Amino acid sequence: DRREAKEFLYEKLYYSPTLKPQKDDAQQIVTELFDHWLSHPDELPRSYQEMAGTSSLPRTICDYIAGMTDGFILQQHRKLLG
Repeated sequence: DRREAKEFLYEKLYYSPTLKPQKDDAQQIVTELFDHWLSHPDELPRSYQEMAGTSSLPRTICDYIAGMTDGFILQQHRKLLG
């Protein structure tokens, strides 16, 4: 049932000690990119720069990051932050 599935996910995925290092790395990457674009909004794609004119910059950055694939976010992190 739904409750069992939820308990399984929390135990094996969301709070898994085995996956904690990967979750910490992912959180650091997202935070670093967010901070970078907050300081350098001119480095966002043009469409997101325009979106920031009608929405807040932090919300726009969140929307941009939320739409990224894992591979793309890693590529952007390497490109912008080394």
